Amino acid sequence: MSKREADLSEVQQHIIAAERSAARIDGVSADTPRIPIKRVGILGAGTMGGGIAMNFLSIGFP
Repeated sequence: MSKREADLSEVQQHIIAAERSAARIDGVSADTPRIPIKRVGILGAGTMGGGIAMNFLSIGFP
């Protein structure tokens, strides 16, 4: 395995661990009831607000 492949493998492992960690919220159990989200509102129309709006629109949220 080359140095580049080893570095890439390490990055991929870090991403997987980060995604798993982000999916868990301390103090909230897996059986906590969820509220379905039907609409979203975004305050601010700058670069970040516009990006958030485009992401929600692309998955079908009004």
